[in-house]
Parts: sequence; C-alpha cells; structure tokens
Amino acid sequence: AAVDFAAICCASDKGITSYGRCSPSLGLAVGDVLNLGFCNAFGDPINVAFKLGEDVAEPLQLLVHEDVIADIDAHAKRHGQPLSVWDLQPAFTQVSGVTLSYKVLTLGFDDPQLKQ
Repeated sequence: AAVDFAAICCASDKGITSYGRCSPSLGLAVGDVLNLGFCNAFGDPINVAFKLGEDVAEPLQLLVHEDVIADIDAHAKRHGQPLSVWDLQPAFTQVSGVTLSYKVLTLGFDDPQLKQ
C-alpha cells in the first residue's frame, strides 16, 4: 500500500497539489497496537513508524523497521519465496536515545518500479 501511494504521488497527472508535487516520506512497522477506533491507535509500532516516516525519512523514502523485515524473512522461509523484490538498503539511526534498525527503499519520480 505504501509503494502504491508513492506511485500515485509520482504519476505525471496525479499527486500534484497547489503546493507542488506530493513526495511522501513513509515509515513502516509491525506489532501489537491498541485500536480505539475513529483513527485512534496507540503502541510501539505506531510510534516507530511515525518516527521513521516523519523524523528520519527523506522525501520519497520508505523506511521499513527491522521487525517487518523479520516477518518478510520468516514468510520466505515458510513458503520458499521472498515477499520483497525491492532493493532495500540497511540503515540505523538514534531517535530520543533509542536505536532504530531499518531498511531504506528510495523511490524516484521516474522510478520504473512505480510504473502502473
């Protein structure tokens, strides 16, 4: 869904607002959350995804937390095929005294991975 969103933003006739072209920076995490409905959810994955997307990612970057990568790897071991075909580059950063390990997918406006 995150890559699809970036693809829409990068499409030549979409993703352009009165402020210019939309160029999202996204964080992706997985885990248990408390869902109170009405767009109210709380938990570590919410905080991690927010920090990665809002504070760390550059425009048109998708930062994938290490727990998501572990889930992808576990799926590949169970089913014999990887879920991810993307070129993810490993990285880490420290935010508020916590080290976050993640992988980076950088997408461009002319990226062939985004052509629909």
